[in-house]
Amino acid sequence: MLQLLWQSLIEPVMSQALPHDNRRSHERFKFIKPMRVLVAKRTVKGFTVDIGEGGVSFIVDTMLHKGSVTVEIPDVQLTLEGQILGYQPTSDAGLYRHHMQFKTPLRTAVLEQILT
Repeated sequence: MLQLLWQSLIEPVMSQALPHDNRRSHERFKFIKPMRVLVAKRTVKGFTVDIGEGGVSFIVDTMLHKGSVTVEIPDVQLTLEGQILGYQPTSDAGLYRHHMQFKTPLRTAVLEQILT
């Protein structure tokens, strides 16, 4: 199921700026990459959706509750620590979009490097 999601998301969306949401401090960019979440001594695989200096959203087939997690994005050799703020079901049954706030903001130079 995650493979189908990957195929449907990747086509036109790489590294485009998203509309700014007044609730956010930082601009978000579409960022579709395979990733894994380390939570409570287990690993859950999925895909990132977007990223900014303050956080990342991603889709996995498990509901992760609020709390500390580590996200690894092997394609860009990036490991991020932060907090799950919440999740919402996607239109595809059994998949959930999660919102993670970074423990420390992502440096602009790192963000520029992974988006190019």
